[in-house]
Amino acid sequence: MDRFKDRRGNRRTGLGLLLAATGSDADVNRYTSRWQPTDGHPFGFDLPKDMTYGGVVLFASPGSDASVRHMASWVKFFCKGSTHMVGGVDRLRFFTVRPHDEMSERRYFAEVWVGNMVAIGGDLTYFSGGGGASMQDMRSLFLALSAIYELDIEE
Repeated sequence: MDRFKDRRGNRRTGLGLLLAATGSDADVNRYTSRWQPTDGHPFGFDLPKDMTYGGVVLFASPGSDASVRHMASWVKFFCKGSTHMVGGVDRLRFFTVRPHDEMSERRYFAEVWVGNMVAIGGDLTYFSGGGGASMQDMRSLFLALSAIYELDIEE
């Protein structure tokens, strides 16, 4: 958990990202084509127990910065009480994926559970450039959500 300590006011930055997100019906409707069948987690991890009416949405493209914006908008939409989903975020998790051909390269993905739905955003790195900047933004968003919902960020 040491990586997720608020060292430079990241929690405030994350709250700003959440407030700036539109959280609109139009944004969320664009993601419906990305919903995946609920027969298993795309990366083999556990899912909420009752996935009958839920699903998994992936925000891995069109880029890591867009993934952060989509995640913030999705969380805001489903947690603001405008749908049947109320109660907020249930789980926050970061995990690593390594390509088979490049074991030294790691890609990080962020996962948020809201009720029986799971959103996964990714293509984040600790390198300089867009992937690294997006990792800092996603960390900030998760720190804000962690403080709001009193949750630990799992790794």
